[in-house]
Amino acid sequence: MKRILSAMMFLSFCMPSQAKDLSIDDVYQSFNLRSINSSYGQRLKHYCQSYLKDYFPASSITEKTKTKMTLESGNDVWVIAIVGKNKINVTNHITKATYLSSNDYELLFNKGTADWRAKETFIDVPALCVNYQGTVNSQ
Repeated sequence: MKRILSAMMFLSFCMPSQAKDLSIDDVYQSFNLRSINSSYGQRLKHYCQSYLKDYFPASSITEKTKTKMTLESGNDVWVIAIVGKNKINVTNHITKATYLSSNDYELLFNKGTADWRAKETFIDVPALCVNYQGTVNSQ
């Protein structure tokens, strides 16, 4: 009986939860980029960091409302909009290239890691990851 109770407690701690409502600040602080396919895929396979705040300092926020945020670093532009309950649209445009993507994601709050995640994929933090230093400067 103790094993069953312990297993249930462990699973409830690790399982995604819908109890919390997503805010635009949550997206910036704790949306796990490792849970989507994006132009950051290769970076995420090299660096230890996982969140927008790690790659885009607050000074890179060029627009912010209750439901939308634009982040710019060099030629790399991300527009994140809350489009429904715990659902976001992510548009990523590299302005001096042909890269442009726009996708909707339903996010779940993971209590175990205290972050928001999509169900699309998951890029593991590499065992020998490197700490990201500085801002992105696409040229």
